[in-house]
Amino acid sequence: MSDIALTFDDTLVFSTMADDGTHRPRSVTVVFFAAAAPIPRDLGDRLKEHFQRVAEAEELWLVAPETLSSSLPAIVASRDLLDRLGRATALSCVRTIVFGVDGDWRELASTRDSDLSVAHTHSSVRTAGLRALFTSCGALMSAHAGLHFEKPSGKHSARFLRAGVVAERSVHAYFVASALLPVAQVHGAPRIWVDTAAIASVAYALSELRHNLANVPLAVVDSFGGYDGLDQHRFTAPGIALISASTSGGLSRKLAESGVPLDRQRMLFYVGEPPANDSVLCDMTFRSGDDDVMLIRPFPTYDDAESCALCINGQNAIKLLGDSFEPRPGQVTPMTLTGGLIDEEHKAFIRAFRGTRVISCNASDDGHEPTVRATTIRIDNLVKLSRARAEVKRRLEHFLPFRTRYIIHLDDPDSIAIARIAKELCRGRGLTDVQVIPAGKLGRQQSLNDGVAVVIAGVVASGRALLNVSRQLRLLTSDGGDIAYFVGCLKPAGGGVWRSTRSSLTYKSLPAGGHANYAFEHVWYLESEPHTDHNQPWRTERRVLEELEEWLRETDSNGPARPAVAQRLNALSKPMAARSAFLASDFGAASPTVQLSLNPNFAFWDAATPRMEEATHAEVYFTVSTVLHRSRHSRDGKYSMFEQPGYGHVLSPGNFDRFNDPIIQAAMLRAARDAELRFVGLSDLSSKMADVVATSVSNWAHPQRGGAALEFALSLLRGVTEGTAGAIRLDPEDYRIVADAASTIDAQAAPVLVRTLEFVEALRPAEQLNGQRSLDSLRSLEE
Repeated sequence: MSDIALTFDDTLVFSTMADDGTHRPRSVTVVFFAAAAPIPRDLGDRLKEHFQRVAEAEELWLVAPETLSSSLPAIVASRDLLDRLGRATALSCVRTIVFGVDGDWRELASTRDSDLSVAHTHSSVRTAGLRALFTSCGALMSAHAGLHFEKPSGKHSARFLRAGVVAERSVHAYFVASALLPVAQVHGAPRIWVDTAAIASVAYALSELRHNLANVPLAVVDSFGGYDGLDQHRFTAPGIALISASTSGGLSRKLAESGVPLDRQRMLFYVGEPPANDSVLCDMTFRSGDDDVMLIRPFPTYDDAESCALCINGQNAIKLLGDSFEPRPGQVTPMTLTGGLIDEEHKAFIRAFRGTRVISCNASDDGHEPTVRATTIRIDNLVKLSRARAEVKRRLEHFLPFRTRYIIHLDDPDSIAIARIAKELCRGRGLTDVQVIPAGKLGRQQSLNDGVAVVIAGVVASGRALLNVSRQLRLLTSDGGDIAYFVGCLKPAGGGVWRSTRSSLTYKSLPAGGHANYAFEHVWYLESEPHTDHNQPWRTERRVLEELEEWLRETDSNGPARPAVAQRLNALSKPMAARSAFLASDFGAASPTVQLSLNPNFAFWDAATPRMEEATHAEVYFTVSTVLHRSRHSRDGKYSMFEQPGYGHVLSPGNFDRFNDPIIQAAMLRAARDAELRFVGLSDLSSKMADVVATSVSNWAHPQRGGAALEFALSLLRGVTEGTAGAIRLDPEDYRIVADAASTIDAQAAPVLVRTLEFVEALRPAEQLNGQRSLDSLRSLEE
């Protein structure tokens, strides 16, 4: 079983398998406390919660230092505890166990005899508890994609161990300290050195346990500062040294050279090769033959940047500083979008199908029309076009096997449209007995062994639906049937992800051994942002407009802005017209005149794309979101934007000058993710972004220079209310630049723009640097 840990107040609970090598292994749940005994009612409630996940527990062990032994009988006898345990699990016994200054566990009493020896199992049970703590506290740190760590020792690695998080709770520190009692008893511990102050709590807990259990003086606890401080420390006094964690044992060896031999050291956690020596308290390394799922396979560590494969591969290094391994403050680089971030397949697709309603912002990949929109490819619209239908038909003619007996289509309009073409082609070949079966009606009782089952899909993003069909078909064709896949448009998040999915789909085991591949064909391929409801731009627009409408109800109930906002909210609940995905700066005016259109020189489209100036909002958004997606996930992570504050990139304000069509600016604002427009603390970039917004606001009536002014205003509003995707967040003083520009707007000609910027000004951050203030705090100020 997997060791599971639960912590509440000053009590630690974990479960593991205990085996003394003589009797039947037992599932044991341990309740550990060292400072004060838990209240039986509270303990019972928490154990009920724990046993919902560990229903197989057989024995309950209450473990405490000898100083608390008098508290144990009352806990075991408590009706509050026993009633709750009786309803939660069927325990064979409850055992009370104490430990002394030597750290050994010995049993005081048990509600029923057990043949499982505490003396022979407590060491392995305690190790299981240490492993459970390591895992549940998240002590293994992994770098964000495209980044890795440089440790204070100068070594490079994509992961590192941070034992300090294990010692943050007092009961955790006591538990680790209880495992250190044997070494402290053998060598004495008048002084305890630690490599980092982050585990000083373990040293203090060890000192207190020894003081209470054996009446020895409290120890002097001192941090020698890890690698950086080792040379400045003298280890002449008697005592023991604790090392928080290691993947190489290098600090331990240096410590031994400085006068603290291995037998007076304890490394709390270790992951690495070769096998750890006796100085390791808890070895977390997975080795051949281990079956503990919490163990960690050794990971590469490089001596320096020159030998680091991660550096050579272009990954940035996060430098960890000091004995607490805190990340060095990072540097944010402004990212400028370039034409190289779009591929020829995307350009060709736009050139062929721009203006055909194939690209929509009203449909999800499954063909439904939710109010939460994803910009998607609609194949059912596509195959209505003669040239597209001809291309699908041409590919199918070459692909359809002569033994086609079944056409299995996914249950959406896109897939059905292509399945109909496939059926027509089969009929033209004289295959009149071909069955068309919706994927949802496949059943285990069917046998599809007398031909080829061709699976048809319209648009495939993750491939999950295809994999579900594949699992069923492999059973239904296991006695001689075959499978083939035909997809209209592949739209994965990236090539690597899709290659893995395709490999799973097409892998075919042969009866005589070995393998082959099922046939697979697609017509169009476009890597793009995957559909997700999280931070979806039209959903975030709805949220901020609802807050704006509520504010208008209180401050301007009779003005023209409120009915205009209500009109937009109503429109967001229905399919939108092709050109209404974004809002022009004069939205809400009696006679709006500003339209968001595209100039015929869009850098991310082929120059031969027809009628470029008639592009819909959905078509431009689809391209811009794809460009940003490719920027985030470019093949060499060094140039990608990452949503990790302090590292990676933000969108350079210069992008809004470089791509100055309002429709492109609106698309960038909506496609940007969490931190990509966060300029707080980046004073130069913040003021430049404020200038960009102010320029658009000042020219709000000019279709070319100010058409996206309201989109900028809504982005600012997202930044001061919720800070989600597409939210511009500026340094506090830079909001004034925008406010000054807003003073020139005609309130009758652009009512929603004026009121939105007034709302931003009312909410804008004053001194706080997170750029947010709640709507409730604003109302309290108004009252």
